[in-house]
Amino acid sequence: MAQKRHQTDLILTQGPLPVVALAQPVISARDSLLSKNTIRGYVRDWKDFFGVEDLSTITLAQCLAVQPEEVTAFRNRLINERIGPGTICRKLTALRTLYDYLIERKLAILNPANKKLVRSPKRGTVKKMERLSMAEAKTLLNAIDRSTPIGRRDYALIMTDLHMGLRRSETLSITSGQFKTDGDEAYLVFRSKGEKERKVTVNKDLEEALKSYFADRGNEPGWLFPGRDGQALSGNQFWKIMEARLDAVGIKKKVGTHGLRSTFITHNIEIGTPLSEIQSSVGHSRPETTLGYARDLEMIKNRAPKAMEGFKAD
Repeated sequence: MAQKRHQTDLILTQGPLPVVALAQPVISARDSLLSKNTIRGYVRDWKDFFGVEDLSTITLAQCLAVQPEEVTAFRNRLINERIGPGTICRKLTALRTLYDYLIERKLAILNPANKKLVRSPKRGTVKKMERLSMAEAKTLLNAIDRSTPIGRRDYALIMTDLHMGLRRSETLSITSGQFKTDGDEAYLVFRSKGEKERKVTVNKDLEEALKSYFADRGNEPGWLFPGRDGQALSGNQFWKIMEARLDAVGIKKKVGTHGLRSTFITHNIEIGTPLSEIQSSVGHSRPETTLGYARDLEMIKNRAPKAMEGFKAD
């Protein structure tokens, strides 16, 4: 008979979504369940910190032996490797969440990654993200040959990300079952960070692009954008599609897939879409995150005085 694992060992729960847990298969944080994408990222970050490929080899005793100095050394190593501040902050957050969980379960007293013990590097703001102007977006889309199935797929893929401001993971994980209609309105239903459901409208331009694509893909259930192996397109495949399409029209910006999300948010800020609507559409938990896409907020500052025009005596 196999030896029973001690209940307080750090174990790797088996299943389609492996997560680290102590005697249970989910991690509680901030009174809500972490999203599946967040858990996947945290698992990768824990492996990076502990330097293992299999988290089941890490025991509770090893976790409790970690000191703030080790977390600081981990942070400094990432800085020396020129890892971006945003990524480093995420990795530190993953560690803090793990130790907060242990403390909540009364299995630990100290969080060695606490912000007061290990300072996070200053994050680069989203304003540095390169995005497409309206003219560049039109140039990119017009250059795609939509007379071929590949062209229609790439056009629909880019239009989906560009017109809905989705995270890359959201775009690639769309399934046919997420499409809903309400009268003449079409929309997609997402459960994003924090597993909060949100609806994102499919506008007429995007609906036309998807209809053309579906004529090739068919209406069978499954991933909206499957790869050759039948699985969803990977983030790397999406990036290569974007890179090739941008290069073909001579756009040298490092837009990437997240740059399409940045384009969506920034363009909506520029034309005056209410911040609450943008925030809800893209799934940000805080309005400050959405505002971070405004380049130095100058587009808001410049628009504010103009809004007061007309307030004068006749």
